Amino acid sequence: MCKKHRNVQLLTDKLYQLGIVRFKNCEEVLEEICCDVTEKACMMRECDACRGKEIDFKESTAKDDHLVIWSESTTCKHEYQKDGETKSTKLTAKCVKELKALFDHTVRTEFSTNVYTLSK
Repeated sequence: MCKKHRNVQLLTDKLYQLGIVRFKNCEEVLEEICCDVTEKACMMRECDACRGKEIDFKESTAKDDHLVIWSESTTCKHEYQKDGETKSTKLTAKCVKELKALFDHTVRTEFSTNVYTLSK
């Protein structure tokens, strides 16, 4: 399992544990939002019929499930001035995100294309 796949599975595990999704396997979400997981247009989110399909999150029994947060390390470019010169470096910092929004965004923008590309 690649890093992207593993990270989506970790998100899926947490959402399943909280009772927010009904599937245990992260690839099952693709069957929910894509017409056909073997079609390039569907998996690349270009299909007119399914590009707008949304993940069906269940109502959770967790208190304030809409506030469930997820922490991850993020690396970004940081520019700074030293001796009159602009220099850049990479910084890694802990970033806190809302779990359902992160899952939805990741599945729609990265995961579906990654799964399709790896299957070919």
